[in-house]
Amino acid sequence: MGVIGFLALAANFTSVLLLMSYKDGDANVRSVWLCSRNDAIGNIAVMAAALGVFGTGTAWPDLIVAALLALLGISGGIQIVQQAWLELRRTARLLQHIAWPLVHFIPLDDAAFDRFQPGGRYKVKLRLCGMIPFGTQWIVTSLHEAEGSEWPKRLRDNGHSALIPKWDHWITVTPDPNGGTRYSDEVEVSAGALTPLIWAFAQIFYRHRQRRWRKLAESLASRRVIAAEMAAYHSAVQEGDDGTRAASKAMLLPVALAALVASPAFGQDLTLEEAIRRALTAAPQNASVAAQVDALKANRAAADLPPRPSLEIATENFGPPSDSLYDQFQITGTYSQQIERGGKRQARVTLADRQIDVAMAQAVVRRLEFISDVQLAYVEVQAAEAAIGVARERLAIAQGVATEVDRRVASARDPIF
Repeated sequence: MGVIGFLALAANFTSVLLLMSYKDGDANVRSVWLCSRNDAIGNIAVMAAALGVFGTGTAWPDLIVAALLALLGISGGIQIVQQAWLELRRTARLLQHIAWPLVHFIPLDDAAFDRFQPGGRYKVKLRLCGMIPFGTQWIVTSLHEAEGSEWPKRLRDNGHSALIPKWDHWITVTPDPNGGTRYSDEVEVSAGALTPLIWAFAQIFYRHRQRRWRKLAESLASRRVIAAEMAAYHSAVQEGDDGTRAASKAMLLPVALAALVASPAFGQDLTLEEAIRRALTAAPQNASVAAQVDALKANRAAADLPPRPSLEIATENFGPPSDSLYDQFQITGTYSQQIERGGKRQARVTLADRQIDVAMAQAVVRRLEFISDVQLAYVEVQAAEAAIGVARERLAIAQGVATEVDRRVASARDPIF
């Protein structure tokens, strides 16, 4: 796919990796900051490739760019994991979210349960499926970290109750070298004769928690790719998009330049970064991208559904009754259910996921191209301003000469003297 395509893909992968975080708290601010920083570096690399700096046919420049982007992604990913770890150990609302609807926790002390703290003790009532009482449980938290900033980070819940004397749960969080976060649950239970039943429940419960974590991460990544990586334009929505890059540039560039001219700060010094920010804020393409992603998500949800059964009813010999067995009224009902072979549904879901990834990658590439157009327009405006300054100086000189000539003519003096 060429050097430019490879760099665009790497920048998109890095952005998605950095957005794999949580919704609230400091992790959000940290994610947006890291995404903006890495996106800027990715833009520089892509622009350099477009100018032919890294497309000369030699291997080492491309290798250097790929290595720098990989290091950037790993560094940013580790920082995101650190912020996610802080949110994980502090925010009790996530516990309610990932346990729903199997288990609902009712804190006996709302203020104490608002945020987990290392060394805390929290007594809660348990409700299975939100309705069935399951007694009370003590949640006893403790933080176990290696010295310095070494991984892994571990959080322990050494809980217990009258029904379950021992519920020793360990959460381990580590960065994934391939991107993202490795999250694991380990639990040791002891409930006497009820231990096999509690063990079976724990198997179901923690698998459910893992699915909820993954869905939460996927939904946050999708929203933030649109909201943060695509700058959440929130501007007037313009209908119609023919999908071609040339038409997209022709439509977006005048809008961006108009936004710059109509800005309240017009007349002040405008930096390139500020020009890009204003142009992205006024760009109308975010709505179409969001609609496309929503449609692909709907297709993904449909692909995850099993084939529906069908029911057919046919009637024959409808009319007056007859004594002949061949002419009697008949009703025939047919019920059919398609049985899929193993893996077909997963293949459909995987295809739908890849289509979402492709749409997001294309959106990022269009954003990079749009930023390139804004940069070129900014350079042209700077050149035009310089030309205006030169023209004004020449005009002032010409006006001075004309004034002097008029004065000499009025005095009837020889122009030579």
